[in-house]
Amino acid sequence: MMIKRRITLPLLALSLLALTGCGGDYGEFDLLSEYLNSHPDAIVTDTAKVFGCDADAISVNADAKQVTNLYLEAAAEGKEKGYVPVLVFLEGVLEEKINLDFEEKGREAYIIEALTAERPDGKELFDKYYSFLEHYYGEELSVDDTELDMLLSLYGSLWSERNLPSADSYDGELYLVKVPADNPYEIFAWLPFGGWNECPDTSEMIAMCEYWYKEYGAVPAAITYDSLTFYLNEPVSDKETAIKAAKEQCAFSSEVLGMGGVENYVLMTLNSNVWSFWWD
Repeated sequence: MMIKRRITLPLLALSLLALTGCGGDYGEFDLLSEYLNSHPDAIVTDTAKVFGCDADAISVNADAKQVTNLYLEAAAEGKEKGYVPVLVFLEGVLEEKINLDFEEKGREAYIIEALTAERPDGKELFDKYYSFLEHYYGEELSVDDTELDMLLSLYGSLWSERNLPSADSYDGELYLVKVPADNPYEIFAWLPFGGWNECPDTSEMIAMCEYWYKEYGAVPAAITYDSLTFYLNEPVSDKETAIKAAKEQCAFSSEVLGMGGVENYVLMTLNSNVWSFWWD
């Protein structure tokens, strides 16, 4: 595991005071604030408090291939040790979102409720949201076979053998979080995600991801404050299934419709082991 060496705030503060002799009149606070503003990597987040489970910091020097290998190693280990790994790009917005969701009920009660409460059927949710899109977009959602075949011939190979994002892909410190969940789609009970704008809330997210896991083997693998990446050990390999999955992906996150339509999702799905989504 590529672990980041980090300095704790108390040690940092004492070191700065010892070096400068600052004391009183908030001089040490001003100096510490100035240092942290210029060295954001020195800021330490209490990951045990945020995640409620083990989490390893991944070095900023690890490239996408290395990060993917670390994730896959953890996925194999997790099956034996009883955890589900997920990469989390932790920064202020996501940390605040997690803390706020736990604040009212407490972490344990929130997790239990998220796992035991009756939740909607994932497939029905995809159908429901896709019907909304059909109402607004109509023919724009239709798939042109000729155009799709052309796109696949030109760009299809670009989406195969993709890697998960690395520390230089998004803002925030990158952690490999070992969630003590029984199933991959249950990670959102420990890592609340969604519920803003058109992003599904926790209950819907678990339901929709459960359907994708059982239907395609898609596992939620990387989270930022506004994006979600899935990993598939065995990518969708036939065009008709890719079209079906692409329509569901439009229902999951319609942002790509502004970049070319359903064909783009088919292009990013067929033979690709990584599915990526974001919400504005």
